[in-house]
Amino acid sequence: NQEVGKNISFSFLRENYQAIYLTTGTQFPNDVGIEGEGLKGVYHGLPFLKDIHSGRRVKAGKKVVVIGGGSTAMDAARSALRLGAAEVKVIYRRETEDMPAGKRELTGAMEEGVEIIPLTRPLRILGDEKGRVKGIECQRMLPGEYDSKGRPRPHHEEGSEFVIACDMVIPAVSLHADFPFISSRDVEMTAWGTLVTSRH
Repeated sequence: NQEVGKNISFSFLRENYQAIYLTTGTQFPNDVGIEGEGLKGVYHGLPFLKDIHSGRRVKAGKKVVVIGGGSTAMDAARSALRLGAAEVKVIYRRETEDMPAGKRELTGAMEEGVEIIPLTRPLRILGDEKGRVKGIECQRMLPGEYDSKGRPRPHHEEGSEFVIACDMVIPAVSLHADFPFISSRDVEMTAWGTLVTSRH
């Protein structure tokens, strides 16, 4: 019953314990970082799923595009269909087999009617004069060499831009943790909002 940062400081824990195990979870969605992410009709994956789970009235668009290839992306795509979307497409910048979502999740999504569009990256979300989503501009990707971690590094194909018409975009690319009790003096943070841990 101790709140770190209020009843006890993280610095105190660092000074008095040999190891600290953080299990706060990653409950905050990362932005995709493209133009148009603030338009009406953009609903990040985790808040979308949380609102459905909590019983809030959530309305899906008629044509939905999900950005990402993980479990959150698959859950969001299937949930959008169940909420009445007529069409749901998932775009992912690598090959389908490189998606981090489980094979069962991917198969289940496709069986329900989700269309997977691999080797596709989002460039910008397009809006109408009222600030609502009307489409998403994408670019085709080409398979590339594998990096040191065994993941392919696709590169974009020049002149391959195209637009998918939609009225809802669900970004579900990655998540980050909230560490209000940790200062930059205590722990080194990565660009993705995660902690640099001991490698010993």
